Amino acid sequence: MVAISKPLHLQGIALAAGIGIGPLFFLSLEAEPFARATDIICEVSEELQRFHYAIELVTNEIKQLQEQQKNEQNDSQESIMLLGSQLQLLRDPVLIADVEEAVEQQQCTAQMALRNVVAEYQKNFLSIGDPFFTERFQDMKDIACRLIAQLQGTTASPFAIMPAQAVVITTALAAAQAIEAAQRGASAFITAQGASASHAAIIAKAKGIPYVSQADINALLGLGNALAVVDGSRGEVFVNPTSTALRHYTALAGQMQRHFDELAEETLWPAQTFDGYHVHLSANIDMISEVQTARQYGCSGIGLFRTEYLFLSEIECPSEAEQHKIYYHAAEQMSQWPIVIRTFDIGGDKLPLFYQGKEERNPFLGCRAIRLLLQQRELFKTQLRAIIRANILGNVSVLFPMISTLTELQQAKELVKEVEKELIQEEQPFISPRIGCMIEVPTAAIIADLLAKECDFLSIGTNDLVQYALAVDRENYLLRELYSPADPGVLRLIKQVALEAHQHDIPVAICGEVAADPRFTPLLLGLGIQEFSVAPRHLPAVKKAIRRAGIVAATQLTDYVLTLGSAREIEAVLETAYQKVLAEELEAVTMNLSQ
Repeated sequence: MVAISKPLHLQGIALAAGIGIGPLFFLSLEAEPFARATDIICEVSEELQRFHYAIELVTNEIKQLQEQQKNEQNDSQESIMLLGSQLQLLRDPVLIADVEEAVEQQQCTAQMALRNVVAEYQKNFLSIGDPFFTERFQDMKDIACRLIAQLQGTTASPFAIMPAQAVVITTALAAAQAIEAAQRGASAFITAQGASASHAAIIAKAKGIPYVSQADINALLGLGNALAVVDGSRGEVFVNPTSTALRHYTALAGQMQRHFDELAEETLWPAQTFDGYHVHLSANIDMISEVQTARQYGCSGIGLFRTEYLFLSEIECPSEAEQHKIYYHAAEQMSQWPIVIRTFDIGGDKLPLFYQGKEERNPFLGCRAIRLLLQQRELFKTQLRAIIRANILGNVSVLFPMISTLTELQQAKELVKEVEKELIQEEQPFISPRIGCMIEVPTAAIIADLLAKECDFLSIGTNDLVQYALAVDRENYLLRELYSPADPGVLRLIKQVALEAHQHDIPVAICGEVAADPRFTPLLLGLGIQEFSVAPRHLPAVKKAIRRAGIVAATQLTDYVLTLGSAREIEAVLETAYQKVLAEELEAVTMNLSQ
């Protein structure tokens, strides 16, 4: 088929901002990669041996990808964590047992057994219609394809023939595929399926690769390796762009890069508004290696250390010694700066291999986070001992996740006291840590006055607070317009928490994704937020937003916003205010250049 040269415009959903320019590269548009099939054999034991050897080879392949990510300078931790979840799938005893049973009962090759098993999984997972299971299947599909390639001896990476700066097109993108594409220099991603919270979207954001989803990729068939421009901020794709459009987007990409470079200079300045209101700007981290990155970007502490990601792929429950070594090293690296260590937030979509809990109908409303820890007291005590012992410098705080009742907080604090008594009896040196709880469910926000009496600080996790307050799955593409941190109900909850924290003279932080959005910075300041905790890569942008804000103007903006009745109205006001500030900055720069 001859490639069409006329311009083509596609509109999709923006998942990762930025401008990507390059030739189209079709990864795979196969509709039914796991259709059932049969291939009769005779030697079952040989096939089982081949299957387990393939698992070993793919495990090494994924681990090699992880090692390559560790060598990257910035933003590799999301990749390492998500690759760890794929290693979990490779060790999944249910998947392994199902394939072994299929080989034995169907007398077929290991690759055919795997195809048949995954075809059944595909039918079951996708019939549920839940974005979590859809995303989980993408990872399973990628692992299955890698195993089949090993079993068939066709292990060459599909990205081996990808041209430089390619725009990768496929139906859905798995985490490992996104990582490989990034390593080989992909300039953008376009998919038919995918949500903002998908693993591929997380990778794209971390790597700075523009990503547009929900696009009509069938319209691109027959275009060969035509040149494409992907606007990840607006969700637009331009194939065979006009010379004018190409010049415009090339210049825009250059402006974005210069803007990013300029933001790096913000690390040298304090995080305070132009009228002198100081803000504590901290970093969210998942891995110990991110501490130095956070300090380089100018953080004044670690506001959220998500400890569960350290051990998701571990088969054995992490020992006190293992945990203590990590927590102490992190505290030592931070020196005089504070570090907030959140206890294991496991359950829901984060089930480590070492935890063999019962399957739940709705895990996000079930036994997770503090609920699980209070049931698994030895697991909880082991972690508390490791954290408290690491607080030799006195800069460590403990944060309890998903507190929904005062009783849960009190029980957790009692366990802290129990651990401290044991450490005293053992003559183990320690300093009692500060205690905080996360405000992630509406009940916690409503009883913030009661929780504040029991805490040294509060931390608002807006990702879950929005989800639970609005009863909207944050990964559900169909309800994406309902999921908004700008919803008046959510803002009122945040304001109430901040007011109660101030009344009880304790600090309040915000650590969800909204904290990293500079459009929301003045609003959050006006609501009374004293600390922002964001991923290291967002620190310069948030610091700049804080420095160009004024606390008086922020309070006035917030008072007005709280009179509005819809998220859409509030978002429009915030966007207008943000664009006005940008325009004023541009005018100031232009005047300086002309003088």
